[in-house]
Amino acid sequence: MMLQPMKTISSHEIDSDVEDIFYDPERKQIYLSCGGGYIDIFKQINPDQYELLATTSTYKGARTCLFISELNKLFLASPTSISQNATLSIYDVH
Repeated sequence: MMLQPMKTISSHEIDSDVEDIFYDPERKQIYLSCGGGYIDIFKQINPDQYELLATTSTYKGARTCLFISELNKLFLASPTSISQNATLSIYDVH
């Protein structure tokens, strides 16, 4: 099977150092864990249109993430740094 080139359907500014991205089909939202210290949340308006819904502050360097739709939870791991211990943050998704 040969893959076809992808076309850009939408482009947005996001925070830096994204590691994980999850799509929530129930809420039609996209979650991006950004190591720059934020979680960016986009809302899907239609198949070709998305808008920034929210930006949530996290710890700088926190980017390893897991979304479990059945639990409505987003888990985010933060590494140890000079000013903080490693943490696991759990976010309720609405």
